[in-house]
Amino acid sequence: MKNSKVFEFYKQWKIMTWWISETFKLLSDEDLKKPISPGRNHGVWILGHLVLSEVELSKYLGMGDFLYPENDILFGQRKKTGPVSSYPNVQELKNNGKQ
Repeated sequence: MKNSKVFEFYKQWKIMTWWISETFKLLSDEDLKKPISPGRNHGVWILGHLVLSEVELSKYLGMGDFLYPENDILFGQRKKTGPVSSYPNVQELKNNGKQ
């Protein structure tokens, strides 16, 4: 039997990720490549980090497998932001987030 608190938490998490996903749909690939904080952050990194967070949470809550382990190397905690060219393309990251 599944833990009802875990299920409710996960349900709320899915609502929030849907809201974030809909917001990201409004941004073009070029928008996501622009720096938010020069030399420190851009939309591609934020998108990748959110995708990684989603699949990590799914795994830890027992709701799915750990997908895209390569994203942990790129977007995991304490990873410094690199140039946009060092990350998967935006469409690939968006598709990873649909899992």
